[in-house]
Amino acid sequence: MDHVNLIAGQPSFVSYAMFVDRHGQLADQEVCENKIREQSTGFRKEDALIPESDSGLSEKQREDLRKDLVFKMFLGKEEYKEEVAIPFHKAFWGHKTKINNLELKTAPIDGNTLDSRKIDPDVVWQDPDNGNIFLTEMQRNAQPFYAQRISLYGGKTFATLAVKGSAWNFDLVSAFVLGLANFDLNREGPMDYIHEYASINVNCKEDFLTGQDWKMLTDLKKARAFQPEIFSERDKWIFLLNNFHHFDELENMPAFMLDGSFDKVLDIANKIKREKMDELMDFISELHQGIGREQQRRKE
Repeated sequence: MDHVNLIAGQPSFVSYAMFVDRHGQLADQEVCENKIREQSTGFRKEDALIPESDSGLSEKQREDLRKDLVFKMFLGKEEYKEEVAIPFHKAFWGHKTKINNLELKTAPIDGNTLDSRKIDPDVVWQDPDNGNIFLTEMQRNAQPFYAQRISLYGGKTFATLAVKGSAWNFDLVSAFVLGLANFDLNREGPMDYIHEYASINVNCKEDFLTGQDWKMLTDLKKARAFQPEIFSERDKWIFLLNNFHHFDELENMPAFMLDGSFDKVLDIANKIKREKMDELMDFISELHQGIGREQQRRKE
């Protein structure tokens, strides 16, 4: 690619910032997104699991779709905000900020400039009192660029929700981005399964650049082998996430999971899996069959 002159004026139809392609190289035009994202304004990650052919859903596709939707319904449902969402976010972020109330936000988050492309995290909540945004992204299968995606979500949140002032000043919201990885993140330390990140002064670890960009990666796979002497609330949530889809296979629920009000959380998790998912999967199957019949009709 030719060198780009950053000083020269740019065409009027291009925003001020230069674009960067997927290889981290400067480009003079916006990089096209995946076709499936271009063709659907309401793209969701689970949409990619539904095949367009009339062959139906495979067992693996059905199971993957079920797990994605169950997780979103569990953590991203207003009905269970007091029992699930608020305690969950307090467990992971309560050491950084106070969380007394949350409001469910609509995902995906659309940027309002040419170079602010859409992001589609699994669950998004916002604190109505201070504007703090909490994004949670679960990834079940290994993904080499997962850390980059988590970082991108934080940056896109800043770019999308910042309020521009009159003199190039911006009022930023605080973004708390949580990545839940169900695979080995290959980070150092055999028992170090939680990694926190923020923009800081490399020469003074207590000097934060903005104090508003917080990211956390949780290695769920490594956490399975961790046996703390005292289980924190965060440990309970991690245990729940690791065993969410096979509670029935556990011979006995550990005693630490039944302390306090966590038994209510377990009841809600089982309720969603038992009552909601059969109905939802029946609906998806009927929808897919309808799409298949329509495609067959067009072929004829």
